Amino acid sequence: MPATRTRRPSDGPAVWTLTGTGATLALAMSWVALSPSLLPRNWWATGITVGLSAIVGYAVGTLVQAGWVALSRASKLTVSISPGWKRWLRRGWFGALVVLTAVSWWANVQRQQGLATSVGVSSAGWRGQSLGLLLGIVIFALLLGAGRTTLWIAHLIGHRLRLVLPGWLALLTTVSTVTLIVVLLARGAVILPLLDEITKAAAASNGITGSGRQPPVEPERSGSAASNESWESLGRQGRAVVADGPRAADIARVTGEPAMEPIRAYAGLSAGRDIEATAQAVVAELDRTNAWQRSYLMVATAVSNGWTEEYTLASVEYLTRGDVASASMQYSFLPSGVAYVIDRSSAAEAGRDLWQAIYQRWLQLPADHRPKLLVSGESMGAFGSQAAFDSPGELLDEAYGAVWAGTPRFTPLWAQLTAARRIGSPEVAPVIDNGRSIRFATNVAELEHDHFGGLYEPWQQHPRVVYLQNASDPVVWWSADLLWREPDWMREQTSNQSGATMTWMPWVTFWQITLDMPDALTPQAGQGHQYQSELIPVWNAVLGQPASDAELAAIAQAINASLVPR
Repeated sequence: MPATRTRRPSDGPAVWTLTGTGATLALAMSWVALSPSLLPRNWWATGITVGLSAIVGYAVGTLVQAGWVALSRASKLTVSISPGWKRWLRRGWFGALVVLTAVSWWANVQRQQGLATSVGVSSAGWRGQSLGLLLGIVIFALLLGAGRTTLWIAHLIGHRLRLVLPGWLALLTTVSTVTLIVVLLARGAVILPLLDEITKAAAASNGITGSGRQPPVEPERSGSAASNESWESLGRQGRAVVADGPRAADIARVTGEPAMEPIRAYAGLSAGRDIEATAQAVVAELDRTNAWQRSYLMVATAVSNGWTEEYTLASVEYLTRGDVASASMQYSFLPSGVAYVIDRSSAAEAGRDLWQAIYQRWLQLPADHRPKLLVSGESMGAFGSQAAFDSPGELLDEAYGAVWAGTPRFTPLWAQLTAARRIGSPEVAPVIDNGRSIRFATNVAELEHDHFGGLYEPWQQHPRVVYLQNASDPVVWWSADLLWREPDWMREQTSNQSGATMTWMPWVTFWQITLDMPDALTPQAGQGHQYQSELIPVWNAVLGQPASDAELAAIAQAINASLVPR
């Protein structure tokens, strides 16, 4: 008789083989993970989504199986089946899983290709999806190995502690110790080094002047010889803001009418100057350029590193014939995507400080000699800009007009308005007071009617506010509660939504939308996180300008021709 080995407590749990229920649920989760979300995914995004989804499915399935075994033992419930039937059932179950996985994979390859066509990007195709599936299997195996190693360490620590501590205290101490070890390792080995590298790269990029840009010669622009703010102090994105854009001659040439020289006031995040002081530096630039004498003053909250949408700045400059001053500033070195995850407070602080600094100075002017205040922002700039207003009423009391593009769903003012939408209007395009002052639009046509074609009441003269948000923009529709709750925008499944075939599943959908965001700028205009020439007619509507379609097209052509990489 062969010798048998008695397991010792220190051997750890016997988890080095896959459980049947765990493997089944892991495959089921991967089927959903392969399905399209808002945008087509590349191979590495597919792999991460599949791997993260499968490991959670496996963990849940294993726990369910362990619970069933424990319940069966406690109740002394036994189910017996002949060895022959058991063998055939296993084979049949395994075959069904293989077939369903293959069918799901191929169906989703086809759906990914259709989605890619609808948003104007190239599809990863079956090769990319195959590579993604293989990467997902590798990620699943690595996470499973890491999880089992953690369980083994926990078992070993628990076994030693139970020799000297009561059972409940040993368990509590074990869980606390292992959690602390994992957190410290992740923080010290991954998170902090990664953030350090990102910060260094961002600071280095901030010192670069892109695309051969030169300091402006116009005194109406920050960074010029007449400015309080030096060219070097503005940062990479700030230098782009003041160097780019139309001059008076450009505006006159496109519109056929005399034009003023637009004012662009900007301040960078200089050493020793906090966000509030930077906002005051912008006000000083407005004072220097006599911006308060212009008909319009636009407060354009930038994303963290100072990027401001050129289509917004230039659109208003063309439409007002240059009779406008724009004010913006830098408040961080971090790229927008990083700030979106780890530093939202700076964006909110910058939006409040910049608006309050300008608004308080504006209140000091004679009531009949004040410029009309406009507000703008895109992405994290929209989030920061809206932080200046505690309620829709405050916004309408203080601003003459506003356009926010790609507002993140976690923005408080956006959430207030969306929650108060007319019953029956979808979350993707809420109707507020039948469009009298505030309108949500997924495309330019929705400036005049709601999502289902119903005409709005005529615009109130002013203020006018537009939220422009693409139905396929993951930056707008991402939220942490996707982990456990199906959002209204998915449940409603509106007709022009690129994600209309999405199936929500806890955990999986969160990662699908999360991994859509890195590619959110790759689709064509009007899809994903791309807001470009459609901003021109939006601003035309908000300003109430009489520009014709031909003039709007000419402005779009001029802006497109002037754009250079930042």
